[in-house]
Amino acid sequence: CLAWRNQGEPLLAAGDENGNIAILKSGAPPRGLANVPRGVQDLAWSPDGQSLAAACTDGTVRIWAISEAPDTEPEVLSAHKGSALSVAWSANGSRLASGGYDGTVCIWRPSAAFGPMITHDKGAPLHSLAVSEDGTRIAAGSQHGDIFTWDAGNNTNSTIWHDGSRVICLAWQ
Repeated sequence: CLAWRNQGEPLLAAGDENGNIAILKSGAPPRGLANVPRGVQDLAWSPDGQSLAAACTDGTVRIWAISEAPDTEPEVLSAHKGSALSVAWSANGSRLASGGYDGTVCIWRPSAAFGPMITHDKGAPLHSLAVSEDGTRIAAGSQHGDIFTWDAGNNTNSTIWHDGSRVICLAWQ
């Protein structure tokens, strides 16, 4: 998986099925950030470009503060039963959504000392997530071809599409 950081100096984060995560900068050698157990499924930069979140095959979501300081330890969220498959930040960076093989979407407040704020159980592995630009809507795509949406303000949800084929990526416009 790949994720571009568009804030400040452009950086590319890359993760692989062996759990390696590297930060790539044009004209410089790759910087190994981490090796996580069992693999990386998705990566997402926070809107301010200061944090990188990884959905990991061991069921965790890991968040690194990216700075010039070498080898910072990530914040580790015990997110899902089975693989965490997708991650997406809210527009202001105050919330992080994760989707898992267990069919749940969890909404997190990074650095909070408690579990997810909200959990939605959809019963099918959720391979893709997207948060709208204004942060008011979340979309999740399932292995069974469903796309679910939530209104963050009133916590209502609906199924907006079904085609029977796994939804592997989503983006709001």
